[in-house]
Amino acid sequence: HTFEVPAGNGLRLSSPILADELEASRIPRPRLRLDRRYRSGSAFYCQYRVFGAALDATTQHPRVRASYAILRAGHVIKEGPPSAIEPTSDGQLLRLLGFGLAGFEPGDYALVLRVTDDVAGKSCAIDEAFTIIPGEG
Repeated sequence: HTFEVPAGNGLRLSSPILADELEASRIPRPRLRLDRRYRSGSAFYCQYRVFGAALDATTQHPRVRASYAILRAGHVIKEGPPSAIEPTSDGQLLRLLGFGLAGFEPGDYALVLRVTDDVAGKSCAIDEAFTIIPGEG
């Protein structure tokens, strides 16, 4: 998989890290995988960072909302409504999603991540292809 480095200005997202398990650590992190194939019925995690969000003049903090959608053949299969991303203690805008793939048919899918900067009034989106394969058993 290729990791993209976005231009250094404006609202942008890192390449998402997709995984089917988390590393055992104090702060949950996806265990890096070299492919984009996940078993039906398994867990699915996605972690990404938001860069370039404007700071609110009063609070000096960004106000960012993010949502996601899982698409198959252009149809929405699952989606998460926009919710705020609160900065971490060191100021990073980091989002970790997690849900089960029970009921997902084997095939090709796209994860669409959307982010809105409420201070600057800007939005951006990226999509990441992945494949669901038959579950074990």
